[in-house]
Amino acid sequence: MITFFNGTGDCEDYAVAKYVPLREAGEAVSNLRIVIIRDQLIEEDHAVTAMRLDGRWLILDNRRMAIVEDTNARNYRPLFFFNEAGIWKYYVDAFRGKASGMGHLCKIAGKRCEPLARPAS
Repeated sequence: MITFFNGTGDCEDYAVAKYVPLREAGEAVSNLRIVIIRDQLIEEDHAVTAMRLDGRWLILDNRRMAIVEDTNARNYRPLFFFNEAGIWKYYVDAFRGKASGMGHLCKIAGKRCEPLARPAS
């Protein structure tokens, strides 16, 4: 919290600060992710929290004052996502529109998700 009081928090800090209380409030791991995206408008990598609610993925982004559904975040190209279940990398799918991994974010970007690492059991 000192990071926020000092005004020095970056997007990763904000993403974690949203993810942790949602988990502590009982939200399932399968409904939460921290997503590393490429903002294509400003050509910069960025971290956001994604939460599935009623079958839709919502993007909680410290750069916006509103929660945005992933299908409306068209300038974001997902690179990786992670949670307690593992780390996944997005990669271009030859069959655009096939969903896997994160649902709409994969569809929008024409990506599939490939597991990179899973926590040890």
